Amino acid sequence: MADDQTLASEALDAEHPFFDDLAAFMDDPAFQTAWESLDFNALATEWDSFTASITSYNTYHTRERQLWSIQLGKGSIPDDLDAWYRAQIPDQIAQYNAAFASAGTMLSMLSTSGFGTLLETYFTRFTPYLADSKSLLGATMENYFRGVGCSESMIEEFRTAFGSIGYDFINVLGNGSFANLQAVMNTATNSQVQLMQYTQQNGFSYLQGQCGPPAWAVTVSEILGYIGISISAWVIVIIIAVLIVLLIIACNRKNKPAWLQSACNFISRLFSLGF
Repeated sequence: MADDQTLASEALDAEHPFFDDLAAFMDDPAFQTAWESLDFNALATEWDSFTASITSYNTYHTRERQLWSIQLGKGSIPDDLDAWYRAQIPDQIAQYNAAFASAGTMLSMLSTSGFGTLLETYFTRFTPYLADSKSLLGATMENYFRGVGCSESMIEEFRTAFGSIGYDFINVLGNGSFANLQAVMNTATNSQVQLMQYTQQNGFSYLQGQCGPPAWAVTVSEILGYIGISISAWVIVIIIAVLIVLLIIACNRKNKPAWLQSACNFISRLFSLGF
């Protein structure tokens, strides 16, 4: 997460417009019902599982991107290195699937509790902060991605792809429905798995050229589609993370009502998982 000083300064500045948006979110009558319905312990467990699995996956993905550079720069990858990498792919797929299975479970938990419906109404209030890497939410997203092993180029890809739709994930990708994001994530994760399976069978033969990122040099049209679609799986992670950050801040408010205080110990646990 943004460092403690940034969190504290923004959290305590009652005049910051962020707090008008947060107050509107929390003052909705449905907020208390959702808060009391959500199993925070289970949410923390799934977030922990997601973080561990996606960190492991990103270890592989970092190596993959290094091999992309070799393929693009030299036109081929040494046979022994190619064989070694292909042998890692089944575990890479397993870690990726495990991560987004946890993300799917969290998505279902938020829908069942009522937070999904709340986010349909209020998420767009927070999208401008996501677009600003110096804001609390923008810095939180970038720092979390770095913490799980995303490179700066990967983060820039996220910003380019998500910025083009104004971070309005629920309305643009989910057609206004939080529940529709499950299908978006399933399509995205399936595309990433298909890309990995293609690589396992064919290596990096779908790349050519000697400059630019892989998307500029893809020669197999279906692979280009996989790359473009797969990134949308991460919107689920961002939405969940935004909600967690908002709940963390809620727990730092003074004079909290008893119903809010009751789950703040679990919120503190979530805070320690990497934010």
